[in-house]
Amino acid sequence: MVSDGIFEHTDLVRQLRLLGVRPGGTLVVHSCFRAVRPVLHGPKGLIEVLMDHGFTGSVKARGIVF
Repeated sequence: MVSDGIFEHTDLVRQLRLLGVRPGGTLVVHSCFRAVRPVLHGPKGLIEVLMDHGFTGSVKARGIVF
């Protein structure tokens, strides 16, 4: 974690592994970004972590702003 409390790439990968998420598996993430922030580089950074961790499936995001 960087000094200002933002989660870095390595932090998120470590947390995914601790949760038992493995590369090549199936993962459904249903959450608003506010629930998982702060992440370095925002939503794009979170998607990059998932892709770098071995997830090659579809990424679907809701486009409604409240």
